Amino acid sequence: MRFISSLLMTGVCFAFLTMGAYAVAAPPPVPTPSANGSSLAVGYVQAGVTSAESGDYNGAIEQFTLAIAADPSNTDAYRDRAIARDDIGDYKDALSDYTQVLALSPDDSAALGGRGEDRYRLGDYAGADTDFTAYLKQNPDSSNVFMNRGYARAKEGDGAGAAADLRRAVKLDPNNLDIRTSLAAADVEAHNMSAASSDLDAAIHINPKSTALIKMRMQLRMEMGNTAGALDDARRLIKAGNGDPASYDLACQIEADAEQYKDALATCGQAIKLHPNDINAYGTLERVNGMLNRDSAVLDDLNAMVRLEPQSGEAYYSRALFEDGHGDRKAAASDFRTALKLYKLAGDSPHVQQIQVIMQERGY
Repeated sequence: MRFISSLLMTGVCFAFLTMGAYAVAAPPPVPTPSANGSSLAVGYVQAGVTSAESGDYNGAIEQFTLAIAADPSNTDAYRDRAIARDDIGDYKDALSDYTQVLALSPDDSAALGGRGEDRYRLGDYAGADTDFTAYLKQNPDSSNVFMNRGYARAKEGDGAGAAADLRRAVKLDPNNLDIRTSLAAADVEAHNMSAASSDLDAAIHINPKSTALIKMRMQLRMEMGNTAGALDDARRLIKAGNGDPASYDLACQIEADAEQYKDALATCGQAIKLHPNDINAYGTLERVNGMLNRDSAVLDDLNAMVRLEPQSGEAYYSRALFEDGHGDRKAAASDFRTALKLYKLAGDSPHVQQIQVIMQERGY
């Protein structure tokens, strides 16, 4: 059996939800209506398993249903039909089958795990928590189910409980990246940024080439105010050839803020070369060129921003301010009017008022 994938969203990012398989324990003996019925049921179950293994889940369900008709107390048939129904996405009926297994055999750990899975899928997080807890009483070393219960508790709003379960899962399976990244997300949710950073450090140590993990840590470091660490991660991504616009933009901005203008120019230039429509890189480049009094380059940057976002009042407004400051009244008046029109369309009253005041004061 497989668990669904999900996302533990936080203010920072991230992380993955991969659920594990449940071992199917041999069910205890149960009474059957007749020897003949029991024998027929066993044959139908075997045929259903063969169909499921070949990928014919609907055919398998038919066989398991025949087995149940022959022997309504056959837990294998209910459990296997639930698994086949999960495979075709029929979670509601699968949950019903798992519940029937548990009515016949309350300690069936595979049914507890499977029902917990389907309860989670169907939004019954408290019910999933209950089933996973019962499963863990029988299988206290299951890292996957600790992880699963952690996700359920996160959905219930129990951030501390989620983090505790995921931390237990990490101890049981320290090299599982899914668990470590999910633990980082849970720690962020609990505002334990230092622990989240350590979680990601450990995950990156396991998989140092993971672009996704490095990006997560880069974002987290920015949230924590660790700009030097975030810059290291951004440069690491760029050096490895895995830098997306966000990585380049972050590196550009940090370098510009640190007045490392030469580095910022190079990084922004590389960003634009690789991502010609990266307007954020042009914005940082315009700021750096302005600090270096490179007026011609600033105007080129502003022109690019207008070209990339022709419906942006901000792009025209920025260019109008530059033109006004450099004595090009005709161009400034045109851009102020365009910016005013776009800000009015966007309902941006503060900018509308600012431009109206400037135009009145400057006689435009």
